[in-house]
Amino acid sequence: MRERNKSWKEFSRWCEGKRLAELPAHAWTVAAYIRFHEQRKEHAELQEAMKEIARRHLLKGYADPVANKMVQNTLDRVENRQRNRHHHSALFEEDPVQKPRPEKVAPVADKEPPKAGRRKVMRNEPKLVRRKR
Repeated sequence: MRERNKSWKEFSRWCEGKRLAELPAHAWTVAAYIRFHEQRKEHAELQEAMKEIARRHLLKGYADPVANKMVQNTLDRVENRQRNRHHHSALFEEDPVQKPRPEKVAPVADKEPPKAGRRKVMRNEPKLVRRKR
């Protein structure tokens, strides 16, 4: 019983943080919740959470968002990725202690100071120009 309440409270808090409706939840919301927790939870935990979400919706008289094909496809893909994650190779060495890089000392040269003038700045909107006639 506690596990069910915990799953619902997590889903409820997640929806509140994202400003999404928890009841009735849209299927996209449930699929996004699954993807968000994909790295944090095992597939079995996600399935238990989906059962509780479906249960709460049915108790309140709403349609079950977990029954949607998008949610089921998302759960299947998560299961497949978690089942095959041991087949992936490591991108980096497992050694958490990295050797410090030797600092490069730039030779002191007679450099000219940067010229004061207009700086190039990225614009948020296009520059307005006159049309040629």
